[in-house]
Amino acid sequence: MIRAKFAVLFALSAIASVGVVAAQAVPPAAPAGNTAPAARNRAANPANRGRLQLDEFLDGIAAQDEANRAAAVAAIHTPQQAAARQAKVRSQILSLIGAFPERTPLHAKVVGETKVAGENGAEGFRIRKVLFESQPNFFVTALLYVPDGDAPGGKRAAIIMTPGHGPSGKAGDAPMAATFARNGFIVLSYDPIGQGERLQYPDPNKPGATLAKAATGEHGEASLQPMLIGETFAKYEVWDAMRGVDYLASLPEVDARRIGALGCSGGGTVTALTSALDTRIAATGTAC
Repeated sequence: MIRAKFAVLFALSAIASVGVVAAQAVPPAAPAGNTAPAARNRAANPANRGRLQLDEFLDGIAAQDEANRAAAVAAIHTPQQAAARQAKVRSQILSLIGAFPERTPLHAKVVGETKVAGENGAEGFRIRKVLFESQPNFFVTALLYVPDGDAPGGKRAAIIMTPGHGPSGKAGDAPMAATFARNGFIVLSYDPIGQGERLQYPDPNKPGATLAKAATGEHGEASLQPMLIGETFAKYEVWDAMRGVDYLASLPEVDARRIGALGCSGGGTVTALTSALDTRIAATGTAC
């Protein structure tokens, strides 16, 4: 099904590139007076005509899907209806991204720890350098932020934090993770595939740099191979996050009933998908 959908999109792209997408299939464009100057300039260029028609056609499909979703959600009035909607959404997402790998041992280990002092009399926290295997011999690099002192009741709420599309990965989320740790949360901030310490296309001449130029390039390249066999890169991104939840839930200091998920930009996408599929996540924060 996935391959068929991409075949349709590729066919549409090919047709649009020569500017012969049927006009009646394209939703009406916004009036020229309401269009940004850059968009008007692009529209004035005949070479862009097909691309713009394809964009408008796909935007029209998305707008209709959003309207259908809004109507379906507005019709929910009981817990049973909400549960049915959740089950339907989970099933649909899995049908699109594919079945997850087998849940195998994490083989998690801490390879180092840094102590961060408290400020203004407040407790500090520790940052543990963690490795775990989301799949056999497929390592996830992460930082676990653990507040000092005892938690009320002996356990703390926790957050799985997914960074956005930045080359630094988990390091880019350090200020926010530290803020949560200072406020009593345990935070697992990890490197998604192609970011931080998990480059898939490292530049042999520039340590820490990628041949794919950027994190988005890493993800674009890594998505090509699974796409060709009807799979998706998104599945593996979400699976890493879900295994991170497994790790948090395994810690004796974590209250497994109070695990949240947070992410921005590309991390927001992973967070939204993970929260829809993993019922252990009790609260979700996404942005961008």
